[in-house]
Amino acid sequence: MSEATASARVRASEPARERRLLPGRAWQVAVLFGLLALAVSAIADLWQSPRREAAARADVRERLVPYGASLRAAVVRRLGLLTGFRSFAESRRTRADLDEEFTAFALGTLAGAEGVRVMQLVEDDRIVAIVPLELRATMLGFDLGATDPGNASQLRTGRPVVTGPIELREGGLGLLLRQQLPARPGFPDVVTIILDVPTLVREARIPDGRSGLRMELLRNGTTWFGGDPRGTTVRPETLSLFIENNRWQLLASPVVGWAALARGRAAQFRLAAAFVVALATMVGFLVGQREERLERELEASGTRLDLVLRAGRMAIWEWDLRSNRVHCSASIVGLLGFDPSTTPHPDRAFFSAVHPDDREMVTRTLEATRAGQRVSNVLECRVVHPDGTTRWILAISEAQRDETGTPVSIAGVLSDATERRELEEQLRHSQRLESIGKLAGGISHDFNNLLTAMIGFTELAVDQAGRLGDDPRAASIRADLGQVLSTANRAATLTGQLLAFSRRGVTRPEPLDVGAVVRDLEPMLRRLISAEITLTVTADAGLPRIMMDSGQLTQVILNLVVNGRDAMPAGGELVIRTSLVAAEDQERPVGAPDGELVCLMVSDTGVGMSEEVRARVFEPYFTTKEMGRGTGLGLAVVYGAVHHARGAVTVSSEEGKGSVFRVYLSPHEPRDRPSPA
Repeated sequence: MSEATASARVRASEPARERRLLPGRAWQVAVLFGLLALAVSAIADLWQSPRREAAARADVRERLVPYGASLRAAVVRRLGLLTGFRSFAESRRTRADLDEEFTAFALGTLAGAEGVRVMQLVEDDRIVAIVPLELRATMLGFDLGATDPGNASQLRTGRPVVTGPIELREGGLGLLLRQQLPARPGFPDVVTIILDVPTLVREARIPDGRSGLRMELLRNGTTWFGGDPRGTTVRPETLSLFIENNRWQLLASPVVGWAALARGRAAQFRLAAAFVVALATMVGFLVGQREERLERELEASGTRLDLVLRAGRMAIWEWDLRSNRVHCSASIVGLLGFDPSTTPHPDRAFFSAVHPDDREMVTRTLEATRAGQRVSNVLECRVVHPDGTTRWILAISEAQRDETGTPVSIAGVLSDATERRELEEQLRHSQRLESIGKLAGGISHDFNNLLTAMIGFTELAVDQAGRLGDDPRAASIRADLGQVLSTANRAATLTGQLLAFSRRGVTRPEPLDVGAVVRDLEPMLRRLISAEITLTVTADAGLPRIMMDSGQLTQVILNLVVNGRDAMPAGGELVIRTSLVAAEDQERPVGAPDGELVCLMVSDTGVGMSEEVRARVFEPYFTTKEMGRGTGLGLAVVYGAVHHARGAVTVSSEEGKGSVFRVYLSPHEPRDRPSPA
């Protein structure tokens, strides 16, 4: 037995009266501590009363923030419906298409978006369509400009307009949201939806009086719901929100009043003080063990949270604006490419990582938050990692303010939105290709019937011309008819390609000599361009054959030539060249197949393209030509045909300096290389 253990046992065996800190029996000591606790709590009650009331107000203010954020998010989600319809309306080619599909779109919106009561189309300030029409047919033709002319200037900015409250036909208050549509002759210019206020309040989880708080919502000075806290209390707590340039105010005060709430806290304080004093001697030895256990649990919980955040490609962070210190989860390194918690100036490092094109938007948003103009933010931006990779980041943040309303910190969540953005882009691209396929399939069948008749009659004419003997005129006629027949056969090949593109035909890849195809097309290409354009064709002989459908290759060449011709309305030079690109060539395009490549180049000296146009040049339906001169499908078909053949296509261009398109295709069989000597 150690000396320390023996000493402890000796002290434990001593008489209790010799170890008492205070004289008297146990119940006397308990009464003494109870009276002392009551005296201390009474003095502390008088001293802490103002602070308790201030703490109660701060607690109410803190409770207002999530209600306000939820209310703003509820309205913003409904505004997204207008943005969605704007994109929907842009994709309708005619007013008849829009009118035909508006009812289905609106019914789907009403069924899927809680709180949406009515959806309307407005043309020249007059309502031209309403869904649902029941009980609202009399509103058709109603002049909205006469009742709310101030909205016209706001709508012209392109941002949604929020008005209300309005009385709903079915009773209660509603909110009117409006969105300007793209200006198109004969189309509606505004779309509106009507929401009911109770749904927004319920979705924001704003409590009623039974929760202990009396709430009131004001918008532009008008009460939407709730009582009037200002009439029953001294100065309610207020949270200001700004939604689409409209000032909202959320007011709250306790039902029992601030003084009663402070007294209630005082009673709780006295009870807690007496309880703590009475039990302090009994539970003191448990505190250390409990703290160690909590620390272990907290560490394990932090590890699990970090694992979940990493798996979900998310991170949480908090930025203390006063000390300029950032606290964040370890998973933020994978999102930003650096660790803000170990960076001397995290704000500078973050802005340096943001993509230059998004930096102004992010700076403007954060500066508005730091200035107190915004409370919550939801934005997407790109960040550039040190290795040069670019990722999309979705940032959701909330500002925390002190008693004076000054922002003191910003906290939020970051998540990787790159994959979602890519999937959305793929979805848009697939929808465009589906539209192209439907169009191609519808045209190809009719055009193929016409070509069948054309080829048949041309073959009969060639046969009849052959019976004329050696007459020089007959030879000329046969030559012309042969050219017509050859062109018609090429057109039939193109229709077959259109059928294949629309999944109604079959492509037939075969070994092709690109130079030979170009030389065969040269006479037709010269007829295709104007006399002011000089065509130069350089088709190298002996190039490896590539595996591709002949109709697809012909279509690629024709579309690139037509694109170059349209870029030179006043004339210029059009060059077509075929060549071989070596495997070790440094100018190989990114994503091209390995090994040697056959390159087909088509260049023009036309107007050229800006960087923005060049980035979208292969998108279906994208065109810079005036209405009626282009469909925006030519280069999209080139892109699809080349990638279907497992090749690559690039474009380089500058405004005023023309454009150069290069198509890279893999050889069908590698060429025989001479053995080294």
